[in-house]
Amino acid sequence: EEEGAGAGDAKRAKVEEGESVAAQSPDKAAAKAMLPAPPLEEAEREVEAKCGMRLTIGSRLDVLWEVGDDGEEDGEATEVWWHCAIDSLVGSHAELGPMFKLKYQPKVVDGATFPAEERIVTFSAPNMLVDTGGEKSYDEEESRIMQWRLEGTTPVLDPLLPAGTTVCVRPSAPPAAPAGDAPAPAVEEGELGVVAEMYSDGTYLVALDDGGTRDRVPRNLVEAVDEEESDEVVAASIDSFFELFIASMTGGALFQALPAEKQRIAAEKFASWRPIFREELETHMEGREDEVTGQDIQSIIPKVMQRAKELDAAGSVAPATSGPQG
Repeated sequence: EEEGAGAGDAKRAKVEEGESVAAQSPDKAAAKAMLPAPPLEEAEREVEAKCGMRLTIGSRLDVLWEVGDDGEEDGEATEVWWHCAIDSLVGSHAELGPMFKLKYQPKVVDGATFPAEERIVTFSAPNMLVDTGGEKSYDEEESRIMQWRLEGTTPVLDPLLPAGTTVCVRPSAPPAAPAGDAPAPAVEEGELGVVAEMYSDGTYLVALDDGGTRDRVPRNLVEAVDEEESDEVVAASIDSFFELFIASMTGGALFQALPAEKQRIAAEKFASWRPIFREELETHMEGREDEVTGQDIQSIIPKVMQRAKELDAAGSVAPATSGPQG
């Protein structure tokens, strides 16, 4: 809650803490401490290489925030472009690069007054920054990816896609046309999946319905798929939750179109994730006595996919099971 704002009103990042840089960064062991600042000219060149434009002390920006009532988890939030200016170069981060202090102007939103404040950020990609979660240092748990623009400009920006978002990954380019006058082959259809991670450079790790993954996918190739909200109770136990997941992964059109042998291999891979699901679900549901909901599924899938990816990278897999028990 911001001091000076109405009771319950809070300014928060467009991407919430659940989608923090700590969960998205490819190197989760990145140093937390702020390192000494590089020379300003060197920092400006690094930012220009990442963002495609020159930013310096005094540059005026707008950063996209949300304003809502923290007391109402499901309440609607108002998106606000907040005016600020780059005040100074304050340090550097081992993975994220030069760290700058932004000074925000006071603002009134929906009758609530928010005072001026300072935030430490790094610029990570065109129109993207990492708010480090604090006014004086880097807080790995509180950091989050946000969008920005130069003050007075109105670029059309695709919305960020938090982990758990159902998406379609489009082909990077149509196949090359064959030689001669033969017609070009049809463009491959997109692949359905779920966002497992969002990286600070604006790319995504997507877990596909057929069991594969697509890593470092540019935002222009990822399209959110509209779905009805699924907060109703969908499972009452770990086994029924796992059955629901297996059904969702093997019921898609892309999976069904795979050759029988590839379907078998993918299904066995999904089944081997049961121990990971059990651990993550027990952690997620700790202290709760209610049943698993669709929102719980959306929360847990990216964590399971990340652990499965790490096991694969390490050359090992979770013990396979004979499948969910009825």
